[in-house]
Amino acid sequence: LLRRSAATPSTQTPDVSVSSLTDGTWHVDASASELKFTGRGMFGLVPVHGSFAAFDGTLEIEGTEARGQLQIEAATLDTNNAKRDTHLRSRDFFEVDNYPTVTFQLTDLAPAADGTLTFTGLLKIRETELRVEGPARATTLPDGRLKLETTIAVDRDAAGLSWSKMGMIKGKAQLHASIVLTHA
Repeated sequence: LLRRSAATPSTQTPDVSVSSLTDGTWHVDASASELKFTGRGMFGLVPVHGSFAAFDGTLEIEGTEARGQLQIEAATLDTNNAKRDTHLRSRDFFEVDNYPTVTFQLTDLAPAADGTLTFTGLLKIRETELRVEGPARATTLPDGRLKLETTIAVDRDAAGLSWSKMGMIKGKAQLHASIVLTHA
């Protein structure tokens, strides 16, 4: 369940508060959204960039309560390197044959002091559920859609993605989400 702020949105910025969201169901517009990640390969020296091409989700707002979920098709992972993508989809990492979906469940969304939002949620990869939190920026687009953006670091080991031949894959993965939602 999400907390909604009682504050009114500023008229001088496109940022919106949770309380200014229209009640009802908001659907992810995947064609206008993006889910990207960056990790480190080659002993932590070379950045590896990738994205997920297929995902869907909703954000439900009702009165002072809200909830949201994002389902990501793990097999749509793309780093622009077929051999690497096959390995990332294998049992060593996402194991997409047995776990085709990565899920993010939003559990809290609250206003932050700097005018942004702070979110908390559960990221489930395979059988591992990881609590994640971070800043989010909400912007109302000219056509009335809502855009939520965030970048967070995810500990690969804690997420169950710790395979690394001779220490070649190092550090945390950076996840960037730019999610556009349309009110139903």
